[in-house]
Amino acid sequence: MAGESGTTKVLTGKGERPQFIYGIGEEYEGFQETTEEREFVWGLADSFAKSGALQLGSGNNQYSKLEQTLFPTWREANFVGGGLIYLPGNPNLDVDISVTLGGPLVEEPVVLNRPIWRGGISYGSTSDPFHIVQATAENRLGMPYNGGEGGLVKRIEEITEKIIVQYASGRAGVSAGYLTTDGKRTKIIEIKMGQGAKPSKGGQLTGQKVFPFIADLRFVKPWQDFYSPAHPIDVSSVEDLKAMILKLREATRYQSVIGVKIGPNDIMADVITAAVALDGDGYIEVAGAGGGTAAATKNSMQNFGVPTIYAVAEARWALDQLISLDTKYKNIKLGVSGGLGFELGDVQKAIFAGADFVTLGKAFMIAAGCIDCNEPCYTGECPTGTTSHEQSKHERNYTPPQLEMHIARVMNYSNAQAAILRDILRSYNRPSLFTRTGERNIGPQDLIALTERASLALGIPYGTPNGPNFRNIALQEMKGQREFPSSFRKSIADLLYQIKGN
Repeated sequence: MAGESGTTKVLTGKGERPQFIYGIGEEYEGFQETTEEREFVWGLADSFAKSGALQLGSGNNQYSKLEQTLFPTWREANFVGGGLIYLPGNPNLDVDISVTLGGPLVEEPVVLNRPIWRGGISYGSTSDPFHIVQATAENRLGMPYNGGEGGLVKRIEEITEKIIVQYASGRAGVSAGYLTTDGKRTKIIEIKMGQGAKPSKGGQLTGQKVFPFIADLRFVKPWQDFYSPAHPIDVSSVEDLKAMILKLREATRYQSVIGVKIGPNDIMADVITAAVALDGDGYIEVAGAGGGTAAATKNSMQNFGVPTIYAVAEARWALDQLISLDTKYKNIKLGVSGGLGFELGDVQKAIFAGADFVTLGKAFMIAAGCIDCNEPCYTGECPTGTTSHEQSKHERNYTPPQLEMHIARVMNYSNAQAAILRDILRSYNRPSLFTRTGERNIGPQDLIALTERASLALGIPYGTPNGPNFRNIALQEMKGQREFPSSFRKSIADLLYQIKGN
């Protein structure tokens, strides 16, 4: 039942008092929410960051019984686990949840110990202490630091051994040193073609946040609004993107894994375009609607984007079609992002539904001190100093003991999500996410839909493992028209036919 502010009631298990979850398209700026409404948004992330996963236990909790919103929620899908025919694993089963990025086109693929990490959040949109917290926690966890498209601060670079650098349309902070490794640390290059929070728009940083040290890092003028182009001006076709990727590989002497981040339009066409441009090696991140951003127009936030729950199945289907034509595409890992990390099990369901990895933003911000307040991030008036640059706020909220507390919270949150994934895999008696030859060890077949619309969105059976799959039914009704939809550019269709010919 929608409230006046566009929120949806959630049953809490605490009597009749409702809490709220934001519906699709709600932006983080300008809310007039009550404390009760805010509590849900950061409740799960804050709970994980404080105590990890173990304290969730059994009994009533406020994250159950979500009422339906405009599109399916992850609560409308369930894990089925093991039974009599497929026995579950024991609690002491050692489970490997590592994921490998890169294949034969990179000198050394990158092995990450979990398929869950923080997505790009730029230095400038968020504060120096925030990035110190994230980089330190991520390094201790063995996970990559992603500084977004705002450039890379040397002393933060020195904190961590694995770094994702974004090569975005505005080329902010991009230099030879930014892209190349010094031999001491691993760099992954992420070509940012789009963003789920504001698809069809480039990055944005309002002038009041462009302090002189931020301007120097981005090679721009201080105190002026910064806008990235809607897309890289040197990319207008799959051939252009392929040429860009080749240039980056050669510039880094094939030492860096290359990924492409997209805020998709035609998901199938976009995923196949990126996969072909990557020449079957690297990763694709599909950023769904509902993701966070420090600055975007209300129109972009509320009226654009494909919900993540729809995007994951479509993207997986597209990549699997390529793999069936040429097995080299197994070396591409598929990531999803956008609004995840706030429902118990949503991250893990996205992985089972088709994602090889998931990236999170707002959840890690909450773990690092964000209180999800009423003050819009773009103003630079953040009361905690998470997204603002006033030294007085940092001295008050990020003292050395507080920095260590926030670091511990970020690590706790990440470890909690990883522990839940391992526990779910034990329920299926699956010792790993991937087989030794790189195939996925899990899939949508391990989920069931609790509603018809979830079955349609995720391509999973409704009600029981043998129930009807409404997505398959819909595809059959299209009578094969999905192989090459009309939205495919001729160059993409030609490339696919070439693959078939090989």
